[in-house]
Amino acid sequence: MPLSLAFFGNAPFALPIATLLHRQGFLRLLVTQDETALWQEHIGNDIEIRHPPDTLDWDATTFDAIVTANYGILLPRKILQSARLGSYNVHASLLPRWRGASPIQQAILQGDSESGVSVIRMNECLDRGEIVLCKHTPLHPQETYNSLEMRLSQLGAEATSELLELLAGGEVCTEAQDDSSSCWAKKLRREDGLLDWHASAEHLERQVRAFARWPGSFFFVRGERIVVHAACIETIEEKVSGDNQAGRVLRTHPHPVVACGERGSGGALGLLRLQRAGRKVLEASTFLRGFPLETGANLST
Repeated sequence: MPLSLAFFGNAPFALPIATLLHRQGFLRLLVTQDETALWQEHIGNDIEIRHPPDTLDWDATTFDAIVTANYGILLPRKILQSARLGSYNVHASLLPRWRGASPIQQAILQGDSESGVSVIRMNECLDRGEIVLCKHTPLHPQETYNSLEMRLSQLGAEATSELLELLAGGEVCTEAQDDSSSCWAKKLRREDGLLDWHASAEHLERQVRAFARWPGSFFFVRGERIVVHAACIETIEEKVSGDNQAGRVLRTHPHPVVACGERGSGGALGLLRLQRAGRKVLEASTFLRGFPLETGANLST
């Protein structure tokens, strides 16, 4: 008989995993924070879909196992311990490297050379369960949140397929995490996207790629919030002067170039694609025709 599974997850990371479970006939219940219609497009109308907090009035002992992916809510003990073969999480990080809510963003932001997914047997502590298996992938130089999430979601489906084989075989071996190697990937807030020109250009360029979906990367000028959708590291040819050049526009052609770090010591960031509130995303040359930025302007104020 096929395994009977309950799945807890949110799109888009969880979509390939839930689709796999449904295609192989294992999925019996889906719990999500997403709109029901989004999931029905992928798995049809034959699976029961529930939304939190309406998850505590069913008997989880009717399931062989529970699988979660990007669910965002800790499951209570009575659910975690109810499934016959255990509860498992597919996490978008090579645990224990990035525990917490934003592992994909942090891997890019901190310049990691690789990322991946980990399947853990869940306990009551967030992302601290014993590891069942990991799948690795390198980070590319121009990796964005969207590109990495897409690749990790496919790896998550592959890892889930391997987990199903282990469960069907009746033997799931695990290994404890090394807590000393863990880092915390905090839940991001909108204000975390503010570009701090005192940081290095390398860090800010990674931030633009890491925060592409949420919370975005932005600065304020003339009272407006300007979102940066693409950036590059630039060579500084201009002479940097003054006590603090952080946020100073060094040139505007063919796109704005902004000094970074104290006294310009952090290099310079080129702003390639920009957006005003409520407007379209534009290439910098087009953006500047409607919203000029002058050389010498300070974007830190």
